[in-house]
Amino acid sequence: MVQTIDFWSLLTLTQEHISEHYVPCIELSVCYDHLGRREEAEQFNELAGKYKPNDPSVEYNRCYFKSLKTGRSNGENTNT
Repeated sequence: MVQTIDFWSLLTLTQEHISEHYVPCIELSVCYDHLGRREEAEQFNELAGKYKPNDPSVEYNRCYFKSLKTGRSNGENTNT
């Protein structure tokens, strides 16, 4: 997993267009989440959201991170 993080981190430094940063950021979010490093995962998800506002994956991840904080499963209605 550390090699994967290194790979995606390197890509964030080498991309020429801002829009190309989205994929490395969303992938870093997934990698950090798998390592249990939730704060970093959430930060990279939010960074991905800056590159692609209103992206469905970013929105899904926001719900996922919120569910971890509130103790609800991701599929439950959080509006109640």
